[in-house]
Amino acid sequence: TGSTVIGGAGSSGGISGNGRVVAGSVGVQIESEWGPITQERAALWTREAGWKSIAPVLEGCGNSHTQSFDASSNGATVVGLASVDCSNWYAFHWTAKTGMKLLPKSSEGRQCDDGWGAYDCEGSARANAVSGDGTLVVGWEEIREAVGNRVGSIWQGNEQMLLRDPDGDNPIGGWVGEVMDVNTAG
Repeated sequence: TGSTVIGGAGSSGGISGNGRVVAGSVGVQIESEWGPITQERAALWTREAGWKSIAPVLEGCGNSHTQSFDASSNGATVVGLASVDCSNWYAFHWTAKTGMKLLPKSSEGRQCDDGWGAYDCEGSARANAVSGDGTLVVGWEEIREAVGNRVGSIWQGNEQMLLRDPDGDNPIGGWVGEVMDVNTAG
């Protein structure tokens, strides 16, 4: 009855289907080139254990490190955004067994040429939601072909599918915008 303040930092991304796990973030004090800062790191909360970080060792980017956006039905799988460094932002999939795994991006390692020379044009990606059993992940990736817009992405295992409009008649070259959620069955 009533409400309970559970703490955490940043945003709480999701609650497991059984209501026992909250996917969110905790603040971790680190030393940066600008002095001490609080970095937001992905974490899970349970009534029994409180908040526990699930973040791996990454450089992060300033106060951004990892953020949880959703949890599976039983809370055993969490998905979100990982800032590997200030140039590489990935969707992630976490389980206690595998730890945090960065999901593949179609633009990974991509080089573009603007007539003045080659430059890195790899886009960022984020996982917004996960199916009830934790096997299907949805979100977005920014790709050059869509003029840097967020394109809907579906990941299953190490496979990624970018979504397109079958008619292809829209302002971003036929690409479909980000996927915000997925049902329990996927």
